Amino acid sequence: MLAGFLGTVWLSGGSDFTYHSVMGHDLPMQWQVILLGLLLVAFGIKIPLVPFHTWLPDTYVAASTPVAMMLGGVLAKLGTYGLFRFGLGLFPDAWAQLSPYLAGWAAASVLYGAITAIAQKDIKRMVAYSSIGHMGYVLLGGAP
Repeated sequence: MLAGFLGTVWLSGGSDFTYHSVMGHDLPMQWQVILLGLLLVAFGIKIPLVPFHTWLPDTYVAASTPVAMMLGGVLAKLGTYGLFRFGLGLFPDAWAQLSPYLAGWAAASVLYGAITAIAQKDIKRMVAYSSIGHMGYVLLGGAP
């Protein structure tokens, strides 16, 4: 994430990290795709999307119930907000070019989360995998 934002400021010629100073610059498409890819990986871990989801089930199981509720209710949504706010907001052309791949990635996360959730015997682990699936639906909604 740091590399993506540093690259965005550096390539756009901005002097600071304010959103409006880096927004609206016409970066070449190859740089937009690279920078968006960096943000996709960073926010894909936070959301979590397959294959960056591996931390979530163990965290849900180890956490107390209120902390698990905070993880499901707040943390994943912040990652999605960041992805849409910065990925889509700063690089709309690259987002349009990568949207079919994002839709496939989201569909894979939905299917993986749902199928794996069905197989779980622990309720917290089942909720964790269903969270992976429903965050895939959120990304699928923003992909086209």
